[in-house]
Amino acid sequence: MNKFILTKDHVFDACIFDFDGTLVDTEKYHFVAWQKAFDSVNIQFSPEEYLPLRSTGRANVIEYVERKHGLHFSDEQKKSLCSIKQQHFTSFVQSISQKDIIKGAVPFLEFLQANGVVSAVATSGTQAKDIAKKLSLYNYFSLFLDSANIERKKPFPDIFIKVADLLGVPAESCLVFEDSIVGVEAGIAAKMQVVSVGELQDARALMCVSDFCALLQK
Repeated sequence: MNKFILTKDHVFDACIFDFDGTLVDTEKYHFVAWQKAFDSVNIQFSPEEYLPLRSTGRANVIEYVERKHGLHFSDEQKKSLCSIKQQHFTSFVQSISQKDIIKGAVPFLEFLQANGVVSAVATSGTQAKDIAKKLSLYNYFSLFLDSANIERKKPFPDIFIKVADLLGVPAESCLVFEDSIVGVEAGIAAKMQVVSVGELQDARALMCVSDFCALLQK
């Protein structure tokens, strides 16, 4: 197993990537899908509200809206909101293309693969695997795990710990790439170092980069 050298002081056995928003710009589609779901019950939902809810799971998004608006949705209403959201997102997925891949992601994944560095995906998105296959990203990874069978979602570290266990790599030897607040928190809670990708500037991250091009210049 070869190592990824981020800096002379930071060398890792494995790279673990979030998917939505980190490798592919799908978060805009997730947001609009949620917006349409809440439109169906006459509730406005803004990008600013969605930002801290990224990668936390459907239940947390709905619970946030309930708290904010003093509501209590029935199980049937929750099921309906999730169904509407999923229908819209599935529709949007049809239009996802290479242009939605985060800048520099493919060259960076090619670099890791060519140098024998183990790469994996740990994502909350249940459709991420299908999108990865559609965009020819799937084969860059030794492991692709979504949170369908992970009880505690990010910010809990469970999915990252599970990936490290499956890879047979100590947590402290894993480098996580994330675009969300809860993702950074989950990586840190798993005792891993984290690179923040995109607009998020999180002081807890080892490094913050706008895209993967910056890492190719290291």
